[in-house]
Amino acid sequence: MMKNRFPIRRAATVFLMAAVQALVWSSPSASADETVSLQQTADDGLRVINYNTMLLSKWMTLDNTSFNNEARVRAMLDSGALDGQDVVVLQELFNVKTAKQLLNGLYDKGYRYQTRVVGASSWDGIHARNWDAEHLNGGGLENGGVAVVSRHPIESAEQQVFAQGCAADKHAQKGFAYTRINKHGRVFHVVGTHPQATDSGCGSRDQAAETRASQFKEIDGFLTAKEQRDEISSSQPVLLIGDMNVDRFTPEYPEMLALLHATDGSRTGERYSFNPKDNELAGIRYPDDAPEDLDFALQREGHTPMRDWAGTTLRPRAEPPIDVQGRTGLGGIILNDRVRDLSDHYALAASGRLPDRSEASWKLRVDRVRMVKGDEQGASGDDLYGTLAVNGQALWSVAKADSLDDKHFPYDLPGISQEEVSGSDGRFTIRIQILDNDDVGDDEIVNQSLTWRAADDRLGTHTVTVTGAYGAAELTYTVSTG
Repeated sequence: MMKNRFPIRRAATVFLMAAVQALVWSSPSASADETVSLQQTADDGLRVINYNTMLLSKWMTLDNTSFNNEARVRAMLDSGALDGQDVVVLQELFNVKTAKQLLNGLYDKGYRYQTRVVGASSWDGIHARNWDAEHLNGGGLENGGVAVVSRHPIESAEQQVFAQGCAADKHAQKGFAYTRINKHGRVFHVVGTHPQATDSGCGSRDQAAETRASQFKEIDGFLTAKEQRDEISSSQPVLLIGDMNVDRFTPEYPEMLALLHATDGSRTGERYSFNPKDNELAGIRYPDDAPEDLDFALQREGHTPMRDWAGTTLRPRAEPPIDVQGRTGLGGIILNDRVRDLSDHYALAASGRLPDRSEASWKLRVDRVRMVKGDEQGASGDDLYGTLAVNGQALWSVAKADSLDDKHFPYDLPGISQEEVSGSDGRFTIRIQILDNDDVGDDEIVNQSLTWRAADDRLGTHTVTVTGAYGAAELTYTVSTG
């Protein structure tokens, strides 16, 4: 987030707690090419990357200078740094047009499961391509800039906007996105965040740190409540990822870990994730600031940990250089320059191995959806579109433009995938929404969610009736173990 000038730097984001593990450093030049060389991961492998994108809005630069957001996004997608990951966590998606450009580009690269940007209006959790990027969920001048995207089904997603903020950050909807993700039957949880920046408008460094501490406590309270309700199992890893605005080389770092009940892993690559002495864009925006290490991929304590968890700070670069125009901080002069750095932060990639699957695993298959009641208008029939998903994994999806024409009830819904969805914790959520594409307004035929739990429900085949305002369907599904 943009800060006022004085020798206080904008801090990193995300949270975690307790013990501080020793950090191991090697040479500071891990490249994006090295990331690509490690793209292929086994079922138990997990690769995540965090990137503060610096996609600033006009409000944040106070003019039309945006450091050529569109060209930088194209270079981000072409650089290879964001390829081959399981999960990508992003910050500073403030500019609506180019944030959408980046998220759609990642969707095309296989990251088909995406949250909305934290603080965006009508935040309904999981969204995919062409998301609605409007801001101002609950007030403020700007959204929160954070999103999580995944190659694997996001089974559930929630956001929380921080209760406190200071200086420029209090005008943004900063907070965190929580996701529950299922990779081939292995469940893990990711929290993406971008806490309070160190800003002269907060009054002092200590006051900015106090605001961050309150935000870390919010994250901890949110996760603790889920743990107490058994919504997050102790057998499932919980990752806290983001630009935390906490410098790893200050006393605030172990304090952050303690508040978040988190541990850090070993680190290689660039020594600092924010380095105005070396990063061209950071040097333009913050020429007087010292280097800091602000970006983290932490693990929450009290959960089965990732094995061999380690991070590398990467420096994505453009080739050829990009022409940019931008202001040298609030009230500064506008500069024109050519740069290869794609953001004022470097990217942090982390990887490890997920815990072994539990001995018991469950599978759910949707056998049939029988449409038994609809909104037929005379002889024309209904023109249906919609989605059917299990734990966030789409098994049937028809876009409005491809609506099934002239359907007369009863009949079986065509094109449903027979793929079995795996779940290691014995819980499945089936979400079905089917609409009739009408010229005068689309009617809801079916819109319902239902949950199967191993603790409460039996194995075998089940048939249930699901309904909407204008229709109904019989849903048949089978749950087995194996």
